[in-house]
Amino acid sequence: MTTANQPLVTIIMPTYNRVAFLEKSILNVLNQTYQNIELIVMDNASTDGSVEILNQVSKCDKRMMYVSEKDSGEVDATNKGITLASGDIIGFKASDDFYVLDAIEQAVNFLENNSEYCAVSGDALFIDKNGNFLNRGMITYRGVMDKAHIKHVLMFRQGGFTCHSCFFVQRNAIAATGYFDPLFSLTPDFEFCMRLLSNGYKIGCIRKILVHYTIHEDAGAIKYRKGAIKQNRLIRNKYNWSLFNETIRISIGRFISYCSNRYRTPIVKRLLHTVWNG
Repeated sequence: MTTANQPLVTIIMPTYNRVAFLEKSILNVLNQTYQNIELIVMDNASTDGSVEILNQVSKCDKRMMYVSEKDSGEVDATNKGITLASGDIIGFKASDDFYVLDAIEQAVNFLENNSEYCAVSGDALFIDKNGNFLNRGMITYRGVMDKAHIKHVLMFRQGGFTCHSCFFVQRNAIAATGYFDPLFSLTPDFEFCMRLLSNGYKIGCIRKILVHYTIHEDAGAIKYRKGAIKQNRLIRNKYNWSLFNETIRISIGRFISYCSNRYRTPIVKRLLHTVWNG
C-alpha cells in the first residue's frame, strides 16, 4: 500500500510542563514505520521550555502542529485536538509515553483488515522516568468487546480495558457517539469505550506491547488514583453494573487480572510463559 492509499492517522498528544520527555515523545511519533500521520500537540501554556521545543520541531516536520493555550485539562485539550484532526483514524498518546517502532502500523493494519471493529488497543509495558523497564505492565482485555459482552468485560477489569496511550479509533465512530466526556476527567477513555460498546461498536485487541508507559511521581495515574476509582464506579453505575456484581468482580476479577498480567512480575512472567508455551 502506497502512502497515497494509506489512511491518514492523527495522533493527539496533550502536554503540560513535560519538557523532560517532550522532544523524545514527539520524535517517537514522527519516526514511526507508518509515515502517513499528523501529530497534534495540545500544550496547556507550559512554562518550562516546552513551547520552544514545539516550535523548533514543527518547523522541521510539517506533519506536526501544536497549539499552546490554557485549557481546562487533558479532556478539554484532547477534544480540541479532535476538532483539528484530519485523520481517518485518531490515536491518543501521553507526552511521557513512547510507542514501539511499528505501533501505528500495527493499529492501522488491524483496523484495515478487521472492518467490524471501530477501535483497537494493545498492551503496555511500564518504564520509569529514565526508561528502565519495571517488569510489569498493562494488558488489554482479551475477550470479546462488544455490546453483548459488556458485563463480561467489566467483571474482570478494575478500571478501563484498553490502554489510552495506544488506543486508536475510527473518526466516524467519534462523530457518531461524541467526544470524551469532561465529567469523567480522570477516566475519560473508560467512559468513552463504554459508550462505544453501548452503541453497538466493537473494540479490538492487539496482543502485543504497543507502548512503553512511563510511571513517575507526577503522572496523573499515580497522583489521582483514588479519584479515578470513584469515577470508575460512577461509570459502572451509568451503564447499569450493580454493586453486587462489583463485589464479585473485586473478589474474583482482580485475582484473575493479576494472574493474567504477564508483565506484572518476573516470577509470574516465567510461570505463565511455561504454562502457555509448554
